[in-house]
Amino acid sequence: MPEESPLKYVPLSLVFLTILFAGPLDALPRYAYRMLVSCQSCHVNPAGGGMRNIYGVTYGQETLPMKALREETGIDNFSTQLSEIIAVGADMRTRVIYRETDGNTSFIQTQGDLYVYARLNRLLGVYLDKGMNGGTEVFGIFRVLPAKGYLKVGRFTPAYGIRLEDRNNRAEDTGFEVGVAPGNFTASAGVFNGGGQNAGKVFAARSDVRVELAGVQASVGGSYLHRPSDAFDVRSFGVFGGVDYSGVTVFGEVDFRRDETEAGIRDGVGSFVEADVLVTPGVDIKFVYEYRDPDVDIKSGSFSLYTIGLEWFPVAGLEVRPLYLISTQEPDGGAGNELHLLFHFYL
Repeated sequence: MPEESPLKYVPLSLVFLTILFAGPLDALPRYAYRMLVSCQSCHVNPAGGGMRNIYGVTYGQETLPMKALREETGIDNFSTQLSEIIAVGADMRTRVIYRETDGNTSFIQTQGDLYVYARLNRLLGVYLDKGMNGGTEVFGIFRVLPAKGYLKVGRFTPAYGIRLEDRNNRAEDTGFEVGVAPGNFTASAGVFNGGGQNAGKVFAARSDVRVELAGVQASVGGSYLHRPSDAFDVRSFGVFGGVDYSGVTVFGEVDFRRDETEAGIRDGVGSFVEADVLVTPGVDIKFVYEYRDPDVDIKSGSFSLYTIGLEWFPVAGLEVRPLYLISTQEPDGGAGNELHLLFHFYL
């Protein structure tokens, strides 16, 4: 029997720690906290991310961009609805990265997604998200349950924690998910195929609640993931949330992970917190701190990343994000600082 860890009874994160900490955050979930709405208020996918619905498209065209340029460049009656049945969308993100350690500059395509959504009738739709490097989500969604509930069947990323937008790291799996969203509460649970010979089914669950008090908007939630296989067993648990007051938005997530294999047990932890300050419509100052430790029993190997920058929406359909990243690695504390310039085109 492997030696017990003091974190034995804390389920810990695998796939979504990879998503959250594989690279700099390009998330836009702050708008959900800023408006005190659920992800499905702006996205076709109830879990958030991906294609925007009519409300999300309108918000991106009329609220995000700077007012002066929006009035000069905006398209009257802009719509991604090709017909009453078919709608389309897209996200493309390109980074220019300058590395201080060697003075090199790189150009990296971190996202390229095309979306199509077809309404088959008033209750049933089919969704396709085709990403670069072979990443694909395709599912049918039945909006037939009470309390704004749904049933989702197909191949997609399980709902877990805060959904991030830069989807160069994917975790699609085939299965089904059931969710409800009564009032300011959302909850979902899904069962997925998993992988590996003799592997058990993957189970994922997520819920959150939103409240408003004295002008402060807040949300808190939790997630759980169990991913068994023939080689390892992974249990994940995360808590997340955020607050907004007068255009100052702070949100974050803490994830814990436990890997159990024949070789023993490994416990890890990761977290991030982001603060955004609205300077003027179309411009936010951004601060991000990320931390990960893949094995808490080993003193070395932890990693921290500090990011400061701007998020600028000059015109509808374009986001420009200059960022400065400061990274440290334990135990030597060596820095790998970088300057990033992100271009995000969205439809």
